[in-house]
Amino acid sequence: MERIAFRQFIILPILFLMLLPVSLAETSFCYNATHRQIDREVNIIINDTIYNIKSSELEYCPYGCVEETGLCRQPTYMQVIIVIVLFIVGGIVYLIIRSVR
Repeated sequence: MERIAFRQFIILPILFLMLLPVSLAETSFCYNATHRQIDREVNIIINDTIYNIKSSELEYCPYGCVEETGLCRQPTYMQVIIVIVLFIVGGIVYLIIRSVR
């Protein structure tokens, strides 16, 4: 009996929060050369009342921040890995197309 009450106590609030109409807006910009600021705004509508929840977070970017996008830079080895993977995938696609002919 206690187990059922506990499950209802946990499940009902979770279902309630999942069904809430929520809108999320997130913006980020470079605070300085090594940090970016992420601003989040959540609007929750309950009984025709809108509740605005705002939060701000400062994230450290070890490789620097890109001013144009407001995102942290990727490490150079990650960029090299992405290029290598793209060449490998492109080569595999080329071989598959060539073998189908």
